Amino acid sequence: MRKGSSVTYLIAGAMLTLMIGVASYFPVGDLYISWLIGTNITTFILFADDKTRAKRRVNRVPEWILFLFSLLGGFMGGWLGMALLRHKTRKIPFYMVMSVATAMHLFIIALIYFGM
Repeated sequence: MRKGSSVTYLIAGAMLTLMIGVASYFPVGDLYISWLIGTNITTFILFADDKTRAKRRVNRVPEWILFLFSLLGGFMGGWLGMALLRHKTRKIPFYMVMSVATAMHLFIIALIYFGM
C-alpha cells in the first residue's frame, strides 16, 4: 500500500467515526442521517481518488460526479476533501455548488429535526 493511499484511508476512517458519533445522537434507523453518512463518505473518497488521479495524470473523476454527490448530501465530505486534500480549491464553481448543497441540506435538517 502506498503512503498516500494509507493517509486517505486514515482520514476517511476518522471522518466515518465522527459521522457515526454524530448520528448516534439521533434515533436509530434514521434514514436521512444514514443517507448523509453514506454520501459524505462516498464524496470524500471521490475527492481523494480524483486528487490521486490528478497527481498521476490519468483519467479523472468528472466534475459533474463530484457536484452530484455533493448535492445529494455529500457536502461535508466535499468540504473536507477540499480542505484536507487541498483539492479543487481554485475552482469557483466548487465553492458555489458546495455552498448551495450546504444551505439546502441545513434547511432539510432544520425542517426534519426542528420543525421549522
